[in-house]
Amino acid sequence: MATITTRVDKGSPLTNTEMDDNLTNLNTKPDVSSGAGAPGTTPGKVGDVYIDTTNDLAYVATDTSSSADWDQVVATASTQTFTNKTHTNIILDGSVTEEVFAWSTTTGSNTTEFDPANGTVHTLTLTGNMTSVTDNVAAGESFIIGIDDGTAYTFAWPTITWVNNAGIAPTLATSGYTWVAVWKVGTTLYGALVGDGT
Repeated sequence: MATITTRVDKGSPLTNTEMDDNLTNLNTKPDVSSGAGAPGTTPGKVGDVYIDTTNDLAYVATDTSSSADWDQVVATASTQTFTNKTHTNIILDGSVTEEVFAWSTTTGSNTTEFDPANGTVHTLTLTGNMTSVTDNVAAGESFIIGIDDGTAYTFAWPTITWVNNAGIAPTLATSGYTWVAVWKVGTTLYGALVGDGT
């Protein structure tokens, strides 16, 4: 991008070429537009800025192929959800709210809900014996689960290495929740009895 030449800086009138260069420079500067909601049109050029006045969010154009080329900018005045972002050396000031997830499959076989992507605090009230559970935990992930045995029902854990409770799966408490922490290192799933149960 060319530098704008001014009469003050030059100390003499501008030439036609200098004025043309100034106009070209102005034409290639980012455009700033706004509207209610996220941008729905294709950006005119890379670097254009769009302001969502409804949600107080800003977007910048990274390409000019489609409306998907608007990338949301991190803002301080609004709440935003980040997905698949890597944050390094995070300092948290204040409380952390974890997502609480109540299992919907409460008996038989469960292939999807033993997964921290659903939330990091799980609750389950059994309505029958849980006969098989699929491990969907990736390396480095963890969550805690509270299981209410309902009416003396059982829970079939996936293959898991128990680090306490004498190395065996806990027997569920006859009333209230039995709380277990679950995490994975490499390909090994670990569990620890946290409270109640035996």
